[in-house]
Amino acid sequence: MQILEFVELGVGTYGKDATPISPENLLLIFKENPEESEIGRDNDAVHYDANDEKSSSEKHLARFNIGSTSSAPQIIESTGQINNLEINSNNLVFTGAGVIILTGIAGGLDGQELTITRMNNANLFIKVSVDSATTSRFLNPAVVYPNSIVRIKYNGQLNRWLYETPLVGDYVASIGNTIAFDLPRKYGYDTLPFGFTSFNFNIEGASELNLIKMLHSGEVGNPPVFNVPVGVELHHSGGDYEFDVLNEYLFICHKNNAGQVTRISYSISPNILAI
Repeated sequence: MQILEFVELGVGTYGKDATPISPENLLLIFKENPEESEIGRDNDAVHYDANDEKSSSEKHLARFNIGSTSSAPQIIESTGQINNLEINSNNLVFTGAGVIILTGIAGGLDGQELTITRMNNANLFIKVSVDSATTSRFLNPAVVYPNSIVRIKYNGQLNRWLYETPLVGDYVASIGNTIAFDLPRKYGYDTLPFGFTSFNFNIEGASELNLIKMLHSGEVGNPPVFNVPVGVELHHSGGDYEFDVLNEYLFICHKNNAGQVTRISYSISPNILAI
């Protein structure tokens, strides 16, 4: 279709049926067949002038968000781990009855805002993981508590989803002798205190915001040995291990300017409970 000429419409009759109209707020739609030309009005259209300096991404977002109101949410019933979530609404409601681990949302556009609502009685854990594409991931992990709402926004420079309000992570009950920093975790609190003689560290998706705590039994006979990844320093920042009591360890990781974990620090608080 090609528009050859623009003309100013005055009061009169236009169109093949010669229907009288008013020139105010008119949208002239030119069709390929001139006999089918119409004059109408679209009260819901989104229009931009060149002077508005809207980016193509912002225009796309305007079209994307039309019709995606609170009355038209996308219901996600899945539980377990969800990677590269495909979305068709800016209002995401997670209703699954079990724990949910969300590692990424696909197709993020710069400036795009989403609302995450967690319904039901289990937490939704947001995890930074290679299980989702790089551009689908969150910048930091977090927890969305039952019956709560979180707003997120996509940053095109970082290629990550960010939180519009900082979130405080809850502790995730964890087992085994590998200590991970991808979520705020606790070891040995919900079951018997740990008695492993050695521990490893998993720094994949680690965040400096995550505090890890571990309860270790002094009945083992020796303090546990920690095996750190290559290139990572282990720093004992305070406290001494004691036998025949429960020892509480607190761990944090430190990153360099390139975002690589270079040090893991820990402290010990003995005698917090009698065995």
